[in-house]
Amino acid sequence: MTASPRRLTWSVIAVFVMATLGVGLGALLPAEPPPPRGPSAFDPGAVRPSPSTLFVVDPELVDPQADTWVVVIRDHRGVEVFRDGTHYPAADGLIVTWLSNADQLWVLSGRSTVERITRGPTGWAKVLVPPVERHTVPREIARHLPVFG
Repeated sequence: MTASPRRLTWSVIAVFVMATLGVGLGALLPAEPPPPRGPSAFDPGAVRPSPSTLFVVDPELVDPQADTWVVVIRDHRGVEVFRDGTHYPAADGLIVTWLSNADQLWVLSGRSTVERITRGPTGWAKVLVPPVERHTVPREIARHLPVFG
């Protein structure tokens, strides 16, 4: 059974129109967002409230060429209450996340750095968690540790 020349012509035209429309519509649709850099818990530039909602973590890009960030914590009025002096390269792997039930910020950076930032009576302070104490890291934070293994 062979297709008639007329039917074949219409089939070719239909395929051509569909292909043309597909390309045309693709140009109108928004491009897919770029894949996330580093672990998914770090969203560069994303302001995230603490569990109490009294504070936010506001990662700040300090060197666009090197894609390095500093951790900044602000109160509910937007006043900076803590600025980390460390520049964290996103390319090395970076996770910045609040503990779900306390105003305690965790920063996991590079291959093995784990830091906890908490508020005390004299303000906010950062503490390095040495490898021998990694068993004390809360489970919801520790689940990110294999990324840096």
